[in-house]
Amino acid sequence: MRSGTFVQRYVADLSMATDTIAGCQTGKPLCVQLTSMSDAHSQKKYNEWESTLRGWDIDRGLFVSYKPGKDEFLIEVVNVILHNSKHLPLEKYLKFSF
Repeated sequence: MRSGTFVQRYVADLSMATDTIAGCQTGKPLCVQLTSMSDAHSQKKYNEWESTLRGWDIDRGLFVSYKPGKDEFLIEVVNVILHNSKHLPLEKYLKFSF
């Protein structure tokens, strides 16, 4: 059996505008918002997302927009999340597009 913790999906998704939360060795959670909205049309959503995270005193976040039909986008998204869960400093909110 694997050990770990979880956050109720309802709280993370609706209240904090977060689809997933990645942990890391430093104990600082990384909140991730995933969207299939194109990068050209996602700036307003990004701004609202960042404002929501700041309002909840969440120190780190990734906003990831992706094209669902693109081959192997999932591997790229996972790699970006894992890398930033370890290396993204506090008070940083990044936007990635695949």
